[in-house]
Amino acid sequence: MSNKYISKILKNPGNLLPSLRKRYAPISAQNPHDPEFTFSDLFIWRCGRVWKTFFKISPYLNLISINKDLLSNLQYKSRLIILTKEGKLIKDTLIEIESLQNFSANISDYLSNYLSSEDYGSFMVFHKVTPSQHNLCNGYLTERGYTSFSFEDCNTQSYVHGNLDAISAKYESEGFESFKYMKSTLFKRRFQLQYLFNPMHNYEIGLSNSTSKKQAIIINFIRTSGEIIDSIKINIEPLGTKIVNAPRIISNYRISLISKLPLARPLIFKSYKKRLKDVFHG
Repeated sequence: MSNKYISKILKNPGNLLPSLRKRYAPISAQNPHDPEFTFSDLFIWRCGRVWKTFFKISPYLNLISINKDLLSNLQYKSRLIILTKEGKLIKDTLIEIESLQNFSANISDYLSNYLSSEDYGSFMVFHKVTPSQHNLCNGYLTERGYTSFSFEDCNTQSYVHGNLDAISAKYESEGFESFKYMKSTLFKRRFQLQYLFNPMHNYEIGLSNSTSKKQAIIINFIRTSGEIIDSIKINIEPLGTKIVNAPRIISNYRISLISKLPLARPLIFKSYKKRLKDVFHG
């Protein structure tokens, strides 16, 4: 830690904890300060006989660049990486989109030789960086767009937005060699979901691990009075995903997670009588 950094903290002691968190456990992937890198959330997919997952890839360059003549002659390029629940590579494919158009990726289309039953995993989308740093205002491009889930023959899809700038990578690279991950926290953190769960519905809890280390997570189910009713402990491999069923509880309850993930914000699948009702972040 440099003397300049220490001096800055001493002048503003109230900023000590936020500053340390930002420096040593930021809720984003390590920024390589390289214009060839883009960032992606570690999204969850569910596919098989009754589940389908879609992701809309948008040409963000059209929103950033002011050169419309240039845009009209461009193909927008993205890289879709699909992983198993253990974080192992299934598919790494390049996608080209015509300018000023969106592309809806049906994850099942890329899993035809993999799926044998109901399954789930994680995926990422990295974009070929073409905007200048001037247009990006010295920022970086990140994909935290919308994933949609459909269940059985329902015509209505449930949409949920991305969560984090979880992983950064070069568009042109292959495999995981160029990946930059989020950092694990030094001490365990507690994440309290801002939602009151009720006994009328069934809930599934989905979590992803965007760090480079295997993570242990404790999920506590808590009465509104503060008493812990039940607990589940899970382990997730790097780049992996875990979906678990919440226990059947006869009263309203809350959920709290304890882990070394910088932001253990789960994906919640809410159903009623085996019909999907909603998908949302806790």
